[in-house]
Amino acid sequence: MISDRLIKRLWHYISLKISNIEDREDVLQETILCYLLKSKQIKQNHEAYIFGICKNKVIDYYKRRKKESKLFDNSEVIDNCNEIFFDDNLLKCLNRYDLMLIKERFYNNKSLKEIALNYNKNYATIRWQIRQILKKLKIIISKGE
Repeated sequence: MISDRLIKRLWHYISLKISNIEDREDVLQETILCYLLKSKQIKQNHEAYIFGICKNKVIDYYKRRKKESKLFDNSEVIDNCNEIFFDDNLLKCLNRYDLMLIKERFYNNKSLKEIALNYNKNYATIRWQIRQILKKLKIIISKGE
């Protein structure tokens, strides 16, 4: 239903808007999935519809990114990383896997790509998991104040 030509055009459009290749892949995948789920309801002009979906997914990407940047900019978790590693009560709140990811990222100063390779996971998955852990820690810290 979706031609290679259309996918190339979508990729080109997304590439103009998003520089990170993993994020581009995510947006393209979300666009195609959304289109496939709703394609039976569309009566005409499928190409315009899928480009509309794509445009909205790019907007959603930047909204998520803005929220995440606020988390990283304002988070005491990032500013006070050393305190986290020495606070036993805070460490007890994390499961073993989350704790390993946080230690790899901030204590061992490994990049997300290195962590992804070590754990045989996708870069985007590791990035998302660490962000979720940081959100969780931020909530725990804010409750403690």
